[in-house]
Amino acid sequence: MTTVEQIAADLDADEARIDYAKRRRREASWRFPENDWDALFDGLPRLERMQAMSDKRVVSALVWAETNQADVSYSPIVTGVRKAGGDALALTRSACALNPMTLELRGARARLRRRLHLYAARLADACDRDQLDISMRDVVAEETRAHAATNARK
Repeated sequence: MTTVEQIAADLDADEARIDYAKRRRREASWRFPENDWDALFDGLPRLERMQAMSDKRVVSALVWAETNQADVSYSPIVTGVRKAGGDALALTRSACALNPMTLELRGARARLRRRLHLYAARLADACDRDQLDISMRDVVAEETRAHAATNARK
């Protein structure tokens, strides 16, 4: 057996492997909950304009991409806009503005991105358990504690 075949066999035998197809099915019509929008920005200074003006579909696309380890452009939100003849590129560019891989995020924007990362991790876990209910308040509390602990060490 070649090394590649051995790796494939090991992955096939792994009981804890992630079923991304299941996640994509569960999240096909999922959208970031409207009632979590204000909580997402709670306690983040200087993001009032972003909160008021942002396209909520961007957050849905970002979270979907992270839970599925996929590119934002393949999210149901973006593909739906593309199929409807809308400006999918604008949505993708907006998502890139919060991508820590393409930009160095600092301050409140970095904290917002950390909250989205925590939310996506919890959503991924919930999808794997056939649920989609996530507490944004718990996410904000966890991120706020981590931020305070980091600042205390400085």
